[in-house]
Amino acid sequence: MRYKISVPDETQLDIREGSEYYSKIFEALNQKFLSEIINTIEIIRVNPLHHQIRYKKIRIAFTEIFPYGIHFIISNETIYIYFVCYILKDFINNQSSLITQRKVFRPCT
Repeated sequence: MRYKISVPDETQLDIREGSEYYSKIFEALNQKFLSEIINTIEIIRVNPLHHQIRYKKIRIAFTEIFPYGIHFIISNETIYIYFVCYILKDFINNQSSLITQRKVFRPCT
């Protein structure tokens, strides 16, 4: 089964922030970052059940080179990507507030 992907504006902002960070270091690094995010999302699309549920119905797929996690849920035939976050940040302390802010249990449109 091939799923549809939904990436809300807030998640696109997460990706843009990572992209801007890497472009300040080196433009080619930025392109590699964006390519890896796209490839990881495609891996999720093809086989989302490969990634185990980590918390509150949310699964996480990790990028191979950059320290990022893509947090998503599956609802019917759509994968909703809620966060793309740098995993070395203090995410654990902010996790519950992010979940509340982004209304994890309602699919984004």
